[in-house]
Amino acid sequence: MTQDRVPWSTYDFLSSRRGLLYSLVLALLAASLALFANTPIRADMRAMLPEGDGGVLADDFDQLSRSNMANSVFISLTAEGAGTREQLIQTADDMTRRLASPDLTFADPAEINPLKVMRFLLDNAPNLMNETDLRRVAERLSPESVKAGLDEALWTLNSPQGMVMKTIIRRDPFNLRSILAPRLKEFESLTKATVTDGHIFSPDGRSILLTAKSAIPLTDADGAARIMAMYTAAKQQLPPNIRADMVGGHVHTHVNAATIKQDLVTVSLVAALALTLLFVIFFRSRHAAGVFLAPLAAMGFGLGALALYAATVSAIVIGFGSVIIGISVDFSMHVYFAIARYHGNPGQAVQSIARPILFCLLTSCAAFGALLLSGMPGIRQLAVFSIAGLVGSAIFSLYVLPHLCRHAVLAGPRAVASRPGKSRSPKGVIIWVACMIACLWFGGGITLDPNLRSIEYEPESLRNSEARFKETWGDMQGKGVIYSQGSDLTETLAENEKIYHALRNGLPGIQAISLAPLIPSLPTQSAHRRLWTDFWNKERDTAMSRLALAGGKLGFSTKAFAPFSDFLDSRPNPVVPDSLDKASLGFLKDIFMPETEMRTMATYLPDTPEVQAFFSSERETELGVRFISSGRFKTLIEAAMKNDIKQFILLSGLAVGVLVLLLFRSLRRTAIALIPAITGIAAVFGVLAMIGVRLNLFHITALPLVIGLGADYGIFLVDREGQLQDLDTTTAVAVSGMTTLAGFGVLAIARHPSLHSLGITVLLGIGASLASALFLVPHLLRRQP
Repeated sequence: MTQDRVPWSTYDFLSSRRGLLYSLVLALLAASLALFANTPIRADMRAMLPEGDGGVLADDFDQLSRSNMANSVFISLTAEGAGTREQLIQTADDMTRRLASPDLTFADPAEINPLKVMRFLLDNAPNLMNETDLRRVAERLSPESVKAGLDEALWTLNSPQGMVMKTIIRRDPFNLRSILAPRLKEFESLTKATVTDGHIFSPDGRSILLTAKSAIPLTDADGAARIMAMYTAAKQQLPPNIRADMVGGHVHTHVNAATIKQDLVTVSLVAALALTLLFVIFFRSRHAAGVFLAPLAAMGFGLGALALYAATVSAIVIGFGSVIIGISVDFSMHVYFAIARYHGNPGQAVQSIARPILFCLLTSCAAFGALLLSGMPGIRQLAVFSIAGLVGSAIFSLYVLPHLCRHAVLAGPRAVASRPGKSRSPKGVIIWVACMIACLWFGGGITLDPNLRSIEYEPESLRNSEARFKETWGDMQGKGVIYSQGSDLTETLAENEKIYHALRNGLPGIQAISLAPLIPSLPTQSAHRRLWTDFWNKERDTAMSRLALAGGKLGFSTKAFAPFSDFLDSRPNPVVPDSLDKASLGFLKDIFMPETEMRTMATYLPDTPEVQAFFSSERETELGVRFISSGRFKTLIEAAMKNDIKQFILLSGLAVGVLVLLLFRSLRRTAIALIPAITGIAAVFGVLAMIGVRLNLFHITALPLVIGLGADYGIFLVDREGQLQDLDTTTAVAVSGMTTLAGFGVLAIARHPSLHSLGITVLLGIGASLASALFLVPHLLRRQP
């Protein structure tokens, strides 16, 4: 009993100093809450994702999240039935006016001026034309080509657009702009759209695309709710034959936040009713109210430890940690039942219950301690939160709760335990073995789900909207991206060009969408200008004479192409990103340059296995870049999840097994005590595999809970072997298991996938653990006659 005397002596010492005890506990709680109050909270998924080697996966997630394509809001308006083009345009203008606000800034497609674009290309021909382009120009200088080109120019001048094109043709009689125009064509693959009448139209002309940028972060649920409220109000004003579809990260943020709030209300009501029912059945005493103070104390201590551990705390960790830490009520329940058993003698109760509680604390901490090795910072935070909370709950239950429940009484039905001398029927063991074989058989084939969208709530209406949007406009957000970075603009342009040429050579069949063809590096532009000068020094006289000869025959004046001659003498400044503003192409900066410092440039690629395979770690090191895409991100997350789940199961299982063996010093008793934990884990894997559910992050997060609680049930029951099985111990195990199921297993009814995942794991794991603890473990124990 030496192990029991230390907790008992400590209790005995503090029992005569209750004022000091209460003051100390309150001071520690106040200090913990004060520490937490000054700790920043981050409300996004980043903390729950693997960091990867050197934090590379965390950086990937940041890059995907902060790209302008990801943070944009897109609204597709489609004319249905008798809806006309004019009505569609009017509706688009009306919706833009209604939604324009500090939260949403809409792009103005009317700013895209084709004439400005042509002038931009022509003005910068010396900067952009390479040797291949100049060879094509040389082909146009033959007498036949000059005549054909001027015939086409004359036809254009006599067409309705002749007045607009006159200035351009005089400066560009050889149509150099047509050689440069394909540099803009590849940008069209970002979306299936054309700009006419100042609006972005779909290829069939039946839809208009509205695009907006928002200063509201994707993680701001309140801001997303404001955007959705404005959109809903504007949508109600639409004509009956115009349909609107909004897509974007803010839509998902709002839907998920609203769903979680609704789920928590529903789940809280159901859980409150279930817990109230359990309280009425098993306690029915005001003295039992102190039992439920233990989780509150655990929460306070956990938050304080979390604030000491992490500079920034994840809101997701707090939410799910609060659920997991609720198991701390188990300690207080066992203490309450022990006090009632010893008829108000709390000291004796503490002495009798201290050893199993302390070992249960150790096993639970060991189970959660395995999470400290996770590659996910949020999981490590969850481990610290849970361990500190459980320690706080155990101390509160052993040293504070006995003073609050001195007059504890037992009420309600008792769990039924095996009686001495009663034969142990093999039926229960046979059934258990059969179930374990089935679970292991199916569980061996369980797969992981690394798709972050799978732990988001997506109603059918949202899925339909996104499907229609993708069909109409293409997959605007489904591309991979490479970011070229430099210390300044000159270096960034050079890196961007290097990557573009590497992709053209290494992936010739894959279209890389980059600003490099439109804005080459400054040394490349300088080389182009030299080529341009050398070319026209040789060809200028020939070109002008042939223009004069062919133009005279067609009626052109002798000075018709003087602007072209003057253009050949011009020395344009190098093309830089700001040059795009003058060409009405400033929107390209928003897409390809996510940072205002202009030190980062993006290149977009198809997110295909071929592209992912091309960017091996060796090639990324060679090029000094990293390919980032949703598909590749899923692959890397899956690998990290596999590694984490192996560590969780092996390390927590090994640590719990060693601790239980140290407690009982018997392989037989250790094996029996671990049966509930083993049963719970097998049930989770087996049943989820049988019903076709893949493991996600939140299934994995709940596994230590199953291991820790399952081991606790076994420890409390096996600890009583060698004496008449204590009905109150069995009842305490049953009630604590039922409170866990009532409080947290009820999350299985939630609609949100993350809440449901946690709930179904608790429901299956704890349900199976509790059943095996109550109906199998007692039959395997030897009892005194």
